[in-house]
Amino acid sequence: MSGSRSRATLLLFILVVIAATLHASPILTTITLESPVMGDTYRILLALPSDYDHLDPEGYPLVVLLDAEWHFDPALSLAPRNAGVVDVVEGLVAEGAMPPIILARVGYVTSAEIGENRGRDFHARHGDFLIFLRDELLPVLEGTYNTDPDKRILLGHSSAGWFTTFEFLRYPYGVFDRYVALSTNFEYDAPDPLLYAMEQVLYERLAADLVCSATLYTGVGELEEERFTGPHATFTGRLEGRGYRDFPFAHEIRSGEDHGSVVLPGFEAGLRW
Repeated sequence: MSGSRSRATLLLFILVVIAATLHASPILTTITLESPVMGDTYRILLALPSDYDHLDPEGYPLVVLLDAEWHFDPALSLAPRNAGVVDVVEGLVAEGAMPPIILARVGYVTSAEIGENRGRDFHARHGDFLIFLRDELLPVLEGTYNTDPDKRILLGHSSAGWFTTFEFLRYPYGVFDRYVALSTNFEYDAPDPLLYAMEQVLYERLAADLVCSATLYTGVGELEEERFTGPHATFTGRLEGRGYRDFPFAHEIRSGEDHGSVVLPGFEAGLRW
């Protein structure tokens, strides 16, 4: 009887440990990073896998999330209904749809800075912001954490989606290799949209073999304004008409979603795909 009770106790202990492992929360940590290029200070909040291993020889894919005051974690977000990318990632990892990753959100020191600074970063000084990501942020993250430099993913919505698309169109000189851009107003700078001009340059750059190996997922909500849905159709139609080979590209209009509600399902679809 004593032996049976001991075995039962041991089995219960093992089950508890397994359950705790399966439901373990990600490790959250914060970095404050001064940027000489932007003349500003950024608050970088990271979510590491619960079983993060600094010595893992393969390293972890790095996902950089822009506009993270809205999209990182409901407990930390200014717009909780749009937040929860941490939960999305946890769910995808748990079902085996993606490997464990390091999620880095790029934000500001105070919420009062968001409105003005995101316009500066994603539009007015997008070139400088790209330099900040490439020369200041990524070296710090990859020098501190065990990342795989060949697996970098950039996520952006709305104005950040515009910046994400801008970075994709720099191929093959981009900093990232995979891009998820939602609710992008491709024509915000009409009558001569920069993204359309860059798309034309990309086509001319790749005309010799039409090979594009960067991965792009772009989506928009069915209920969004015409300034988002119309240009989405125009831009994706242009890309599809180029005849690129080996180009992992997907786009969709998400049924029943608006500019806010498209965020989480759109990011989940982009990361899953």
